[in-house]
Amino acid sequence: MTNATPQIPRVTDITGAAATALVAARPSTAVHIAAGRFGDVIAMWKSQITIAMRRLADECRAGRVPLATGKALAELLASEFDAVTDPAPQKAIGIVNLLRSNSSGTTWQGGLVRAGTKFSRAADPTKSPKVRSAQYVTVEPVYVGSLNNMQSITIPFRVEAVQAGTAANIQAHDAAVAIADTLFDSNSVVADSRAAGGSDGVSEAKLRSLALAASLGQYGPTTFALAAGCLLTQGVSRVAVQEYSSTGYASDCGGCRIWIADDSWCWSQTLANAAKQKLNDLYLGFGCKATINETTNLPVSLSATILLRDKRFVADTVEIADNIRAACVSYFNDRPDWWTFRERGIAARIVGCDRRILAVPPTITITNVLNGIAISPPAAPLPTNPSNQIYHYDLDTTNVGLTFVTPSGAY
Repeated sequence: MTNATPQIPRVTDITGAAATALVAARPSTAVHIAAGRFGDVIAMWKSQITIAMRRLADECRAGRVPLATGKALAELLASEFDAVTDPAPQKAIGIVNLLRSNSSGTTWQGGLVRAGTKFSRAADPTKSPKVRSAQYVTVEPVYVGSLNNMQSITIPFRVEAVQAGTAANIQAHDAAVAIADTLFDSNSVVADSRAAGGSDGVSEAKLRSLALAASLGQYGPTTFALAAGCLLTQGVSRVAVQEYSSTGYASDCGGCRIWIADDSWCWSQTLANAAKQKLNDLYLGFGCKATINETTNLPVSLSATILLRDKRFVADTVEIADNIRAACVSYFNDRPDWWTFRERGIAARIVGCDRRILAVPPTITITNVLNGIAISPPAAPLPTNPSNQIYHYDLDTTNVGLTFVTPSGAY
């Protein structure tokens, strides 16, 4: 096998060639190249060539998806795949359901809820994940009809966060949104709310996922094309696609189900509608069918027993514990198949995060923080019933419990 010519030459390839050419033209300069004036000129060239090579290397990296980063990666997506992303922070969008009930025996008149009506959410640092304060406004006027005795009605309002960023995303189990304005009916209360799509900018992880989906989905209406279309929707950062071949659905992407989530692992019907519209406009051809289902972010805790290689390590486990917590959080957040988990996979991540760890006994427990019930790994990677929702198992470092043992107390 012959040595291929390097795409980017070494600095010595250029300076050496210059010195060789100079000596060939004027042999008497040979003694002056190492430490004389001619050598000073070549040394000056060396600095200039080094700068030029660095720029050339940066351009080569910027032209390759696995190597490009930041702005260069976004520009590469736009030029190669027509995948244009907005780098600006995005506002969360969603639905606030207002409940109006009448049990007074009289008729309550209807009224107009104007666009710009305010809702707010107070911060709650005791929740997992922590809830941050946020404000929302309705984006369109809604007329609410009158109510007679023993009637109730739930009215959905499309809302948008006042401030851009992830702070305004609303999880399924957040119920702290309240009316922050004066309505025509003071008896109205917020029944529930969901908002998603708020971001602090486009993450590099999303750009890489988009690059993979766009590169593989540019040749036809495949599942990768559907993933690319969803990721091009403002606020969508994670996508799962499953093809179903049950009765009533065509092959290829005709029977696809899609699940999406934003930077905070939140979902809202409004964000799902925006992603579906993007698919309808650009990605779904004749005969294709795709539906976007719900994604729920489920806070979980993890407990595990850690077998260390030497009893001396038990005396100070602070650094080991920090490494384990970071590895476990990364396991649930950074894998392409973020909607599932396996105890063996978690154990492998733990063992690989610190050389002082010998093994992890098969006693890893994942628990639903909301009800305290242990969770088993999903039986299938994605739901076998295409109408079902999927979960992201949200683990933070405060919900990781560790017990350290030594070889003398091995399992």
